[in-house]
Amino acid sequence: MYTIKEGDTLYSISGRFQVPVALILRANPLADIYNLQIGARLCIPMYGLCQQMCTPVRPPVPGDEERP
Repeated sequence: MYTIKEGDTLYSISGRFQVPVALILRANPLADIYNLQIGARLCIPMYGLCQQMCTPVRPPVPGDEERP
C-alpha cells in the first residue's frame, strides 16, 4: 500500500515502484486517477508476481518435445 503525497501522479508512482500504470489501475479500480487525494492509499501490485499471474502460458502440444 502506498499513501499518496503532495505532487504525486499516477505516472510518478508507477516510476517510483517500477510497476506499469495499467497494473496499478487494475489493482485500484475505484481510484480517481485524474484527482489523486493526498492521504488516500493505493495498492501497488508487485510487478513480478502480477506478471507471472497474468502472463498466459501455452499448454504443451504433442510433438513439441525437443528432438535430439
